[in-house]
Amino acid sequence: MPTSSLVEDSLRAQGYSQLRGVLDDDICTRLHADATQSDLESARRLFDTASPTAKPIHSSGWRHNIMLSATEAVREAAQCLFDIQQFRTAVAALLGRDATVYELAAMQSLPGAQAQPLHRDTLFSPACEVLTVFIALTDVPDENWGPTAVVPATHDKACWHYHDLHSPACPPGSDGCLHATSARPVCVARGDALVIDSRVFHCGGQQLHLAPTPTIRSLLLAAVAVAAAGHLLAAHRRTSRHIIVHGSSPSQVPTSWASACSSCSR
Repeated sequence: MPTSSLVEDSLRAQGYSQLRGVLDDDICTRLHADATQSDLESARRLFDTASPTAKPIHSSGWRHNIMLSATEAVREAAQCLFDIQQFRTAVAALLGRDATVYELAAMQSLPGAQAQPLHRDTLFSPACEVLTVFIALTDVPDENWGPTAVVPATHDKACWHYHDLHSPACPPGSDGCLHATSARPVCVARGDALVIDSRVFHCGGQQLHLAPTPTIRSLLLAAVAVAAAGHLLAAHRRTSRHIIVHGSSPSQVPTSWASACSSCSR
């Protein structure tokens, strides 16, 4: 695992970093089961718009962001993440010691899921205000499994923007133009974490793996924000973010990162 300074330096320079072995196989297995069960329950009440627990994110229904109940596995995962010195040091250096755990949820994609468009998790701001953590609950060994892809060093300038088939190209010589091919896939083993500055452009990849059996790809995602930055996630959540614990109200979600583990059970 990289040293604390390397994690912080990578986040500052490239907008992302990796942490190996954050969760063990047992916790990954239990969280994957929790997420799958929550997704199935949401499918059963698909038309109950008053209490959705899963919604498509930046793509069709093959990729979902899923609310989680505060199970033992969820609390253990939070404890494991914040037990890692390299992560705690990076949070304190980039966000301050009063940073807030704003979200702890799951994400799943199914074989056939198309690549997401490149996007930022929050609107651009001059300084880092949110770190997003993706912890793999299933192995993502190659690009056929739809790994998260990142465009390095697109977190520190407002000029970066994405062109897809439906958006016109900029005049020649314009700065900051990005295309789908700009992204770099980050393949991970189960239990590994990808930590990104929320301003960096990234996307979930196309999931092609179909043999020998269709496999659901699962991630645990956490968002840690500076104390005053909740509005960034709240605004963006209209399209891609959901509440940390099923049944919680927004006022219950923010928790001091230093005591996150004891507060996840709310």
